[in-house]
Amino acid sequence: MILPSILISQTYTHMTAWFLLLFLYFFVFIMYKGTKGRKITHMIVRVMYIVVIITGGALYYVMMHSEHWLAYMIKVAAGIMFIILAEITIVRANKDKKFVIPFLSSLAMIGFMMFMGYYLPMGMDMFH
Repeated sequence: MILPSILISQTYTHMTAWFLLLFLYFFVFIMYKGTKGRKITHMIVRVMYIVVIITGGALYYVMMHSEHWLAYMIKVAAGIMFIILAEITIVRANKDKKFVIPFLSSLAMIGFMMFMGYYLPMGMDMFH
């Protein structure tokens, strides 16, 4: 299977998708509950989940035979965990239920994923 070069040539596609996802994720909480705009933004967040999963999967496909395959697998697991926590948080907030614990957990996952993303070889040279 040959992947499109835009998915594997640069990590910028994945990083841009993540930053857009994070921006929209926090933007959902600023919007008024029950409005049509919040529902539309939540749908866009769900589309961004798919984009992030596709670009991240393509990057993992490239790096799965490297010596850092386990670290990349941990980052994939953390990314999936963030997506699950983000969706739980948004849905609970929309239903006026307590969402503090999933929200704080998603913030912890964001920090961990950013650290791993910059630390691993395909990331930017921030910690080396």
